[in-house]
Amino acid sequence: FDFVIIVSAFVIGIMFLTGHGGVFLKNSRGGKQGQTYDEVRMEKASGIALIILGVLTVVDTFTTGLLAKSLYTVAVLVIFGILIYYIKTKCKK
Repeated sequence: FDFVIIVSAFVIGIMFLTGHGGVFLKNSRGGKQGQTYDEVRMEKASGIALIILGVLTVVDTFTTGLLAKSLYTVAVLVIFGILIYYIKTKCKK
């Protein structure tokens, strides 16, 4: 299962960084969200977060122990927390 996360995180992260990952961020309701956030910045931030997540998952795959798994979980939560904070504060139009 880790390898699925690794491959998908890298592929989708690269798609975001090259500007082809907007399909993953589109609002299906067509509401205000697409108008109030800068989608290019959101793509770049999401791409960086996914690539970092992929690297962390690679490291986690080859480590064992409760401390390593706990640090991985905390790191993932911190990454997504920073991503949400960045989107809410820096990606507003």
